Amino acid sequence: FRRVLFRSGAHRCLKMASHSEVKPVLIEKGCIRDIVNLARGGAATDEVKMQAIHALATLADGDQSCQNAVREADGLAVLLPLLTSQYPEHLEIACTALVKLCTGCSANAKELVLQGCIGNLIGLMDSALWDVRDKACKALLPLAKNNDEAQSKILGSGGVDKFLNYAHDPKMQSFSLEMLQMHFSKHLKEAARSEEHTSELQSLT
Repeated sequence: FRRVLFRSGAHRCLKMASHSEVKPVLIEKGCIRDIVNLARGGAATDEVKMQAIHALATLADGDQSCQNAVREADGLAVLLPLLTSQYPEHLEIACTALVKLCTGCSANAKELVLQGCIGNLIGLMDSALWDVRDKACKALLPLAKNNDEAQSKILGSGGVDKFLNYAHDPKMQSFSLEMLQMHFSKHLKEAARSEEHTSELQSLT
């Protein structure tokens, strides 16, 4: 597979990644790291880099072993520069890949939150392009679910105010309400735990 990747051309290997039966072999042979290197490589063209990121997303979609392999190869880091790209297609590819790499994989979600992608995604919610806004919203969801650190980052980035504002936009309403419900549910649970703890302390005095 490495020979295919580097001698027969990246495109052929990346097409192979879409076949589910090839996934375990790609992981076993260390080809995930090779594809990550293509996505990161300074000598590669933008087209090859985008193909590589698409291949990583295809591999990872619904497959936790591949999601873990991408993280272990430091593949998540290649998404971050794309989230500040001036090219809409780069933004859309990065957001789509983020969804596939993080859905069902809390370790990837936590890693990307630690790397600082929340602020970028919140910023993309103000894009003039609907497709970019839509994909940024979809990328935020798997990061925020069951992730207290992400919720804190969203709050610190002004996300709650944006959700309240976009709750009146028919296109953004469903997403905004889901994010607000997630945010306030977290704080209600924290308040309930705090009240329970206070009651326990009072019962001991």
